[in-house]
Amino acid sequence: MERKNVIAIIPARGGSKGIKNKNLRNLAGKPLIKHSIDYAKQSKYIDKIIVSTDCEKIKNFALSENVTVIERPNEISGDKALVVDAIRHVIIELEENEKYNADIIVLLECTSPIKSLEEIDQAINILINEQADSVATFKQTAISPNRFWKIKNNLVAPFIEGANPFLPRQMQPVGYELSGQIYALTASILNLYPDSISILLGKIYPIITKTEVIDIDNEIDLLIAEIIYEYNKI
Repeated sequence: MERKNVIAIIPARGGSKGIKNKNLRNLAGKPLIKHSIDYAKQSKYIDKIIVSTDCEKIKNFALSENVTVIERPNEISGDKALVVDAIRHVIIELEENEKYNADIIVLLECTSPIKSLEEIDQAINILINEQADSVATFKQTAISPNRFWKIKNNLVAPFIEGANPFLPRQMQPVGYELSGQIYALTASILNLYPDSISILLGKIYPIITKTEVIDIDNEIDLLIAEIIYEYNKI
């Protein structure tokens, strides 16, 4: 089988409202961004690691880790910026400036620093073997979808019409949410949907993560992440 060009993209904006300089804040003794960089370095498939950033401090840190930095334009760096735009920008920059054509893209976000190397390589292997067009890690929701409610104009109703939230937990359907740890997709499927805001395209393969995870948005999340990090080491 022909070898694939596999890249890891680590999006790391400088601006963050919940935690100042979030991507450079420490978790378990090292910056959040370094967790993603280290996982990418340990993968047996990833050839090139790219940090996409608009921040000079993050750029300098990434360069000190001997990874490629692609500076992100202001128009795709704000609070409302889409990660898929950063991915497309990286792909274009690599093609135009380095004559490098990626086959498989792995997204390793800094805000979900607790990952599994085994699951990263599993995701890539699925794409190499053409079992799917995109892959993502999922975790079971703490609450069944049938137990969600909606409130509008002070009127309360089940979020899912016809759901019975009062059935025992064991009788409720199981729901899943994206864990945020790993996303991977082929460059060909990304090119096929040039206007999509989603990075889950084509045939999607779910990996149900075995690790305890958290998405870091605020200081409390960072404290919880420290506990989870220690728990996962047991």
